[in-house]
Amino acid sequence: MAKVRDRTEDFKDTVKRGALSLGFNEAKRAALMASFIIHKPRERSHFTKAALKTLESIGTLEQFLKKHRKDYIMVVKIPTRCRLIPD
Repeated sequence: MAKVRDRTEDFKDTVKRGALSLGFNEAKRAALMASFIIHKPRERSHFTKAALKTLESIGTLEQFLKKHRKDYIMVVKIPTRCRLIPD
């Protein structure tokens, strides 16, 4: 089995050298290193935002219908003589 070498320190050194060559100060270098660890959340597209809002509305509607079910269901009692299928 091949040995696996941790390349994290090599990566950090390379980023540090690159930042120095670009003239980054200590604060910019620290922010750069932190950005590799803590990713910024991606901006959602308009379509995704609209889809999530629609899902939220559907959930709200479902809750409303469950709460007020009896108001929207008409209970009809069919007389025995009018039924197509006998009991």
